[in-house]
Amino acid sequence: MKVEVVILHIEVGWTYRRIMEHLVIPDRNRLKVWMKKYKKSGESGLMNKRGRREEYSDQDRYVHKLKQEIQMLKKCLKSVCRRFEEKI
Repeated sequence: MKVEVVILHIEVGWTYRRIMEHLVIPDRNRLKVWMKKYKKSGESGLMNKRGRREEYSDQDRYVHKLKQEIQMLKKCLKSVCRRFEEKI
């Protein structure tokens, strides 16, 4: 749901109010916190990190984090390319 909020806000351009109504999220501050975490750390910042160390203790988790970042970058690139093609 957190990633969906980010996509709806950044890529689609929905307001927080519209996202809250669509996804039935009662707290606007929650959306702001998710956006702040996403802007700071990307999609990996939206992961539930309770009980985990700040640094990755094994390589598998680090690789997983990098794959998630790559997926989000690809989505953003697609969006930018679409917008560029629409302007042409």
